Amino acid sequence: DTPAVEDRLTNVLVGLYRVNNGLLDKTFSLSADNSEIDMLSGVEYNIYFLANVPESAGFEFPARESDIASCKFRLPSFASVSQNGIPSCARIPSVISYSSGVRDVTLTRLFAKLTVTIEHEGFSGTGSDCFRDEELHIRAANSVICPFGVSRAESSSDVLALSDYDSDMSSMGTDTYV
Repeated sequence: DTPAVEDRLTNVLVGLYRVNNGLLDKTFSLSADNSEIDMLSGVEYNIYFLANVPESAGFEFPARESDIASCKFRLPSFASVSQNGIPSCARIPSVISYSSGVRDVTLTRLFAKLTVTIEHEGFSGTGSDCFRDEELHIRAANSVICPFGVSRAESSSDVLALSDYDSDMSSMGTDTYV
């Protein structure tokens, strides 16, 4: 079963940059109720999408497209991912609108997914204490994310303290987002 957080889409921020001058033309939010993008006819745009980012993260599209690779936001906690869904992004270059139409957008997740399963059947021994799952540490869940650039933790405060892994390994398998 796919966890609900993987399918969740709570909001999509959109930034339209004019190709001719690299300036931000407009920003707006899309939702399940409103998924239309209003563009000027005949104008060429680069379109940026950022999904599932909580308002508290404070993301804003920069005024110049040349600055988009350095724009970033900070996730307050992993709980915000559980509530809003996995942050995702997309870029569609050189779009010219002449009339209405439908276009699919594939969002790229800003977290990787690791699936860890420990198969106890492969271990031999006598008794249930021969192999015990003590702890699983995966410490790469970045709290500072550059959706259109390179994200990297530059200090310990840039790493989320907790992720969604099953620390007592009671399920003998876990999905972890890093």
